[in-house]
Amino acid sequence: MSDRELSGREMDRAVAERVMGWRNVSVAYISVGLGGDDPLQPTKGIQEVPRYHESIEAAIRVVEKIRVNYDVSIHTGSHGNWAVVLKTGDPIPVAAVSGPSLPDCICRAALATTDTVGIRIPEPALLNETSN
Repeated sequence: MSDRELSGREMDRAVAERVMGWRNVSVAYISVGLGGDDPLQPTKGIQEVPRYHESIEAAIRVVEKIRVNYDVSIHTGSHGNWAVVLKTGDPIPVAAVSGPSLPDCICRAALATTDTVGIRIPEPALLNETSN
């Protein structure tokens, strides 16, 4: 299933794993969290995956995570749609998503920045880290 076909809890699971760093997300949508002091990470133990695709509170946690590597712009557009644009400093966006649901747009934009490992570090950041 492609990212464009993801919806509902399947999207939540993909966001939890690929963007937020959760591991062992089960079919029942519970996860053993990573734990630690980071308030953006789930706590140790079993807990339900947040409803990132429909909860603005959960979706803002996604924004908090991705804004470390991307400039995040959220706009209201025509016909009541939302637009989420992610950039790295280059004028061409890394991701641009629009639709009627802001949490859904945030999830789709965040997933567009990932591969099978997780959040991609923009190339300029990789170059800076390796040269220091």
